[in-house]
Amino acid sequence: MNLKSILAAIGGGLTAFITGWLLYGILLTNYMRDNMIPYAGLMRSTPEFWALVISNLSLGFLFIWLFVRMNIRTFYSGFKKGSFISFLMFLAIDIQMYAIMSIYKNFSSLLVDVLASTLVGALACGVGAFILGTEKKAE
Repeated sequence: MNLKSILAAIGGGLTAFITGWLLYGILLTNYMRDNMIPYAGLMRSTPEFWALVISNLSLGFLFIWLFVRMNIRTFYSGFKKGSFISFLMFLAIDIQMYAIMSIYKNFSSLLVDVLASTLVGALACGVGAFILGTEKKAE
């Protein structure tokens, strides 16, 4: 990876962190709490932010690694491809959790989680691809 790829991955990871915080930490907090089966110790009272940062940066690096190979260099193309990849990735993860764990009260809460995660991934991919496609302009 070159410097531009690293910056794009960090930009995508930061976008995922911020949009995840906005969606899950603010907008969907009550919905997700009301639609998940509570277990003692399941949710931390305070998230481990270092782990969230590493998770989001890992997502950013994964997508930029793919986008370099797929020659994706615009926000729109990154958003579009990122939507598709994120949807399949998060659907697979959430369906597997649904199959083996009792954390969702209903299937619709699983779908909300998949759609919210897809939006986070798509925006992160769009930003990462945009950064990947920026060029230094000659003065």
